This record gives sequence, structure tokens and C-alpha cells, in this order.
Amino acid sequence: MEKRTHIRPKIKLSGVALLSALLLATTSTVVSFFPTSAVAATGPVTVSGAADDAKTKLTWEAVAGATGYDVYRDGSKITDKPITETTYLDTTVIDGNTYIYTVSAIIGGFSSPHSNEVSLLPKSKPGLLRGVASDYDGVTNLTDGDNATVTSIAPYDCIIYTLAPGAKISGLKAVGDPSLIITLGDQSGMFVADYSSTAPSNEYIPVDKQHITQVRVTNLSDSTVDMKDLDVIGTLDRPDFETLISEFESIPEASHSQVTFRWGEFDGAVGYNLYRDGAQVENRVNTEPITGTTFTDTHVTNGSLYTYYLAPILPSGEEAKFYYALAGPTAPAGLLRGMSSTKGQTMLTDGNYDENVFVSHQNPPTYLLPKPAHITGVFAVGESGVQIQLYDAVGNLVATIGATDPTNNLTPVDAQNVTKVVVVVNPLYGSTLLEFDVFGTY
Repeated sequence: MEKRTHIRPKIKLSGVALLSALLLATTSTVVSFFPTSAVAATGPVTVSGAADDAKTKLTWEAVAGATGYDVYRDGSKITDKPITETTYLDTTVIDGNTYIYTVSAIIGGFSSPHSNEVSLLPKSKPGLLRGVASDYDGVTNLTDGDNATVTSIAPYDCIIYTLAPGAKISGLKAVGDPSLIITLGDQSGMFVADYSSTAPSNEYIPVDKQHITQVRVTNLSDSTVDMKDLDVIGTLDRPDFETLISEFESIPEASHSQVTFRWGEFDGAVGYNLYRDGAQVENRVNTEPITGTTFTDTHVTNGSLYTYYLAPILPSGEEAKFYYALAGPTAPAGLLRGMSSTKGQTMLTDGNYDENVFVSHQNPPTYLLPKPAHITGVFAVGESGVQIQLYDAVGNLVATIGATDPTNNLTPVDAQNVTKVVVVVNPLYGSTLLEFDVFGTY
């Protein structure tokens, strides 16, 4: 048998031919040797920025071949689509917070590496407290416009800032724990408004208070909490003047149901405002500026002590330094004025409400008139459980009058031949009496 030998030819394929053969052999498989994305080779080299009130601004030089730019804040892209400008204004920031910015260029449809980082801190415009130190270890970081630095306030402790000589406040910004209360005090020493601290915001809480000299931060919680930032906006009062108002600071003329003031002229004043028990508009006694140098306040209650403040009005409309005086109108003297009771008490009949007497049913104060009198009115200020009893010369109870709240009016009475006045209370409880008297003729 013939032996046959099969010889297979060796085929040597080049790399290109081999690749072509593989592609033809596997038509259902696509092999790509090129990346599906690319990164642009260059991008913004140097980005600079500036911060202002409620906004930040970035600037950079144009990049060759760039069709746009993406802006990133704190690692997140904040541009909806690439921008073509080489500046960016961010108005979505919150004053007092620090932000980190970078920029990436779009080249050939791909993003470049990020630029250098720019750190910006927008701050509100400086208010009246910017840089002012408190009485609390000289703390100033609360008024620097930066929420990053905090001050820890112990339970029920407070921080006080003083405004000299005072200010008209139109807005307040307080960033801190909700348990912190911000209180404004005016030149009269009265606390006139309370506000709660809030979350960071570019907005000021509207305020309309004048002659504010103190801003106080108080922690009303049982634990230590943090305050981040605080400021007020408004205009400072005019500084104190050397020229003093004569006579006003002396004792005013206080009489029944009224207080009268007289004072010397204040150089440059076009008028005067008089305030009672406070320095706010609602405390003003006069409805129109006082053009003279005397004024009588008739809206007072006998026996009450008031604090008055006189403010000269300057041509600019501002008020100058306050001058204060104390005054206490008293009821007209009745038949008991200065008389002591059977217990030796005289304070109840002195026309002054400053002192009071706790009346017990076991030993009621009794006043004996020197001779019979016709009583036409009774003035008694105290708790509702107190009663004034009138007895005639033979010991008959002829009238009973209950005590009332302070008033300038007398309770009308028509009782004849009264010789004894007794203060009585509910037998189960004692009560407090501030002042009383009887009126009539002997």
C-alpha cells in the first residue's frame, strides 16, 4: 500500500493580519483598545476670590481651548451647566460660614483637573458691636461676624455688651443655641425687648428700640450651650453734652394726681421729650415736642413712684443726653394723714405706697378721730380682702368700704358722727394694705 504524507503549510501572519482575522472570527464581540473618556490636560492654574456681605466672587484667567468652566464649593458642583465667563458670583452663601472653592475647565468635552483651592468667609456688614469686647473675660469673637468661633455660656450665666452713649437699634442678628435669649436694655435701666437666637442667616431680626445701652446674652438652660455670633445695626446716639439742664434733677413738684417739672434751657435744643419709667416711644409723656421749659404730667396715680427722663431735641431730630428725676404724687391729706393707729402705725396714712402693712384679723388697726366727723369719701388701696369699717359715736357700724387697686378716686360715702375707723380682713386669712384715708369735715 502506498503511504501518503500530508504536509500542512505554515502560515505566518503579521500583527495587523492577525488582528483582522480575530475580528472576522468573532463578529459578535467588539473589542476597543481606546478609553471611553479622557481628562483635559490643562485647566485654570490660579483662581482668586473675594468675600462680601452675603456673597463671594471668584475670578481666573481664560484657559486655551476651554469651552466652559464648572465651579465647585466644598467639593460639590454648584453650576448647573458650564459657564463661559471667567468670573463667578455666589449669592447662596450664609454670612459667617467659610467656603472652599475650586474651578475646572471643560476642554474637548472633558473636565480638567481642579484648580487651586480658595477659602472665602462672607461676613455681614459690621454692626455696632463689631469688635466690641464684653464683660465676660473680654470676649470679642461673638461680634466678629464669624460663626466658626464660639463662646460657651454656663447655665443661667450671661454676657453683657455696652453701647455708649446709646443707640437706636433697627436690627439684630444672633446665631446660637435656641435656649439663649438676647435682651436689650435702654438708658433708663429698663429691659425693653427679648429675642431668641436663631440659625445662621443673612437677615437681621427687625427691631425698633431707642437709647439702647446694653445688649445681654443669657443662657436659660440647665446646661452649657454655645453662642456663635451676635451684632446689632442702627445709629449711635449723640454723645453727652457738657451743658447740663439746671433744676430738672432737683425734686419736682408732686401733688395730688400730677407731677410738674421745670428746667433751664438746653443750648441748641429745639424742643424736649419727657419719658416716664422707660426711654422708649411708648414711655413718652408728651404727644408733641415740648417747646417750653415746664410740663405737668396728669396721667399718674397717687402714691406711686415714677422715674422721669428729659431728652433735649436737637435740630437734627436726635435726642441728646437724658436727665432723670424721681417723683411720687400723693393723695390729698385726709382726716387720718399722719395719724397713728392703736398699734402705733402711721405708714398707712402718709400718702405713700412704698410701705405696706399685713393686716391680721386678730388685731386690726384702729384709728380714733378726735371728734365726730361727717365722712364723705374713703381712699383705700390694698388687697380685695381688706375692708374699712366706720363706726359712729355710740358704736354703731355705719359703713363698710372695700379696698381697691391704686386710683386717684375716692369711694363716695355719707356717714355721720364717725369717731372710729377700723381696718378688718377675712377671718381666715390676712391681707395687705398699702394706703388709706378718710375725707370729710368735723
